[in-house]
Amino acid sequence: MSGRRATRPGSAPGAGVGARTGDSTGAGVVTGTAATVLAFPGQGSQFPGMTARLYLGHVRYRAHLEAAAEALGPYTSSSIIDLVVGGDARIWQTGFAQPALFAVEYALATTLIESGVRPAAVLGQGVGELAAAVIAGALSLDDAALLVATRGAFMHFLPPGGMLAVRVGARGPGGLLDGPLSDALAREPAVTVSAFNGPRDLVLSGEPAALGRVGAALRRQRVATLPLAVPHAFHCALMQPVLGRYHRVLSRVSLGAPSLAFYSTVRGGAMRGEALDAQYWAEHVTAPILFARAAERLTADLRSAVIVEVGPRPSLGGLLRRRGGGADTLVCVSACPSVDTDAAGLNALAERLVDGRIANENTQERWTAASAA
Repeated sequence: MSGRRATRPGSAPGAGVGARTGDSTGAGVVTGTAATVLAFPGQGSQFPGMTARLYLGHVRYRAHLEAAAEALGPYTSSSIIDLVVGGDARIWQTGFAQPALFAVEYALATTLIESGVRPAAVLGQGVGELAAAVIAGALSLDDAALLVATRGAFMHFLPPGGMLAVRVGARGPGGLLDGPLSDALAREPAVTVSAFNGPRDLVLSGEPAALGRVGAALRRQRVATLPLAVPHAFHCALMQPVLGRYHRVLSRVSLGAPSLAFYSTVRGGAMRGEALDAQYWAEHVTAPILFARAAERLTADLRSAVIVEVGPRPSLGGLLRRRGGGADTLVCVSACPSVDTDAAGLNALAERLVDGRIANENTQERWTAASAA
């Protein structure tokens, strides 16, 4: 659009996908020849006051968060800075959560890149894929801000819905949807699978009452379930009402092809040189998240990789570690390993990434529902 910034951080020289792959040196540690992948979580990973210490203490992060807030400003009713760092409880509402999370993820990724980190690929989940598209050079910051803010606002006013994470047992002859889950879904057509997150990890979306009945039926069969803290049923047909208006917004922006390897959770694989067009971003609203397939493809493509989660707290690492097959050495770290990550912590991570030797975080893994929209 005329007069809008066209900054595309992912187009930095040397960012091609083959440039940083190489040999590994033992379990859980990779050398400087490993590929660096930036992973962007979706709605559900945000929280009040996220990255407040970084904003106060890290000059580069503060500048990039303010740049994202400025881009979002014309389309949001509240200050993104106040929303992100001020402890505002509206951060749980869709219309506020999505632009705030986008701003944080853009600022974290751009701060790492400015510190010398050169990503070879990106992987996004839900709204995180829009931040990934900016870093990969497929969207400008301003155009992505328009899409994120209007997308969140349109969804905000939809009827309430729910999402439920499910951890199934061993695959049956019919795959993940065999057995008790298949029986429960057959009785409740208003509930569908909205995310394939791992070998055993699914997310269901649907109307609250129907979703509650499915959850109860699964628990009676001793299938583990975990409700997601989201107000809507994302990535399913209940999102269809936003598409007409969203298509009109998409017609106003410049949609390009990523210059980095873009591991799409809509298509379940790498997109190289293929434009992320209006049809893609419309599918992104209603299609199930194929996170497991995209992650498996990524790890199969790379012999050795460091995956850096650029969200306000760890969310995707557990899903990535539980993936099947893949890279000889896969290291997963978070830009914000704790809710009070500060400038020293982010700078130390950037230094380790640039120096080229980094190990898996020694964190106690727990089952989280990861992220959603």
